[in-house]
Amino acid sequence: PATGETVTPPKRKPGRPKGSGKKHFLTTDEPKVKRPVGRPRKDGLPAGSLGVIRRSRRSSGDGTVEPISAPQPRRRPQPQCQGFTQWRNVSTDAVDDQQQSTSKRAATFAVEHTLEADDWAELSRTKPNAFLQNLLSSLSAPNPISTVGPSVEEAFKSNLVSLSSPQAKGSQSIPSLYSILKTFWLPSSPAYFSLTASASTARTPPEHRFLYWDPQPLVFNGISCPICSYPLLNKGRIRSGPIKVYDLDKPFFIIGCEYVCKSVPCVAATNSDGRKFASTDPSILRSLPAKLKDEFPARLLQGENDSGSGPLIWSWKDMGVSTALWNMVKGAMKLGLPKDTIIRLIRSIQAGIADETPQREE
Repeated sequence: PATGETVTPPKRKPGRPKGSGKKHFLTTDEPKVKRPVGRPRKDGLPAGSLGVIRRSRRSSGDGTVEPISAPQPRRRPQPQCQGFTQWRNVSTDAVDDQQQSTSKRAATFAVEHTLEADDWAELSRTKPNAFLQNLLSSLSAPNPISTVGPSVEEAFKSNLVSLSSPQAKGSQSIPSLYSILKTFWLPSSPAYFSLTASASTARTPPEHRFLYWDPQPLVFNGISCPICSYPLLNKGRIRSGPIKVYDLDKPFFIIGCEYVCKSVPCVAATNSDGRKFASTDPSILRSLPAKLKDEFPARLLQGENDSGSGPLIWSWKDMGVSTALWNMVKGAMKLGLPKDTIIRLIRSIQAGIADETPQREE
């Protein structure tokens, strides 16, 4: 200092100075981690770990097997050691592969238990004809048996005779059923009147319902061929048999007519008899006026082409349902009712339900 005075250092305190003991040097070595206890496994999983938990498939009372879900393996925290990294990767891959295979098995079981025909709501939107076919299979039943009076086959033959007219085939005369009775339905009568009728009275109509569908004479200028627009010839009633239509009550039967196109293109494309149509074919129904088409009371199966008038179709075959039954089924599906419930509902309407008499309290 400029003053020349000397500065005495401060007196050291007694004891060893701080930091004079053992020195701690920084090291880059990682702490050693002990290997897991146990012998290495043969399946690739680490020692001491748990394998994939497998759940047994439960079988219900009806013999079906419930689908299994992909198991969730229990994993323990594993030490991050370089020597253990390879084992950890192998075990993870093995678990992922097992999860994928189990998921595939679960998906397979789900497909086997989900029947397309049972999902009526989806089937009616995507494949309406397949839905109608499935509905007919569910409602399939033999022809009704007569309580009294003629059988359904005898009633069909009797109705063919009553529909005969002295006019030649191909004429456009209106049947008396349309011109006089103003109806498409042939006469029918409850079974009671056949039971009480005497031999002196007139013939009692059968209890079975028949619809006669011959729209050509009801259309001004007739019906043209859907293929070539040539006028169709009316060949009269189809005699091989009617087609069957299921209703909310007993089924009814449709007696159809055969229409033929004799134009040169249609004869060349088919044979000398010409191209034949049935009065219920979709192409014929589409050519009718809207009011007349609405009078047809059934929803029939429709293929890629017209069914025609052949005996393979017109032989008491199940071909459709009534408009009332169709609307009821569509309404039930819109409300979310499943297939089995709808079928039971229809069966209850057809067969009836016994009234439960309330018990009187004493």
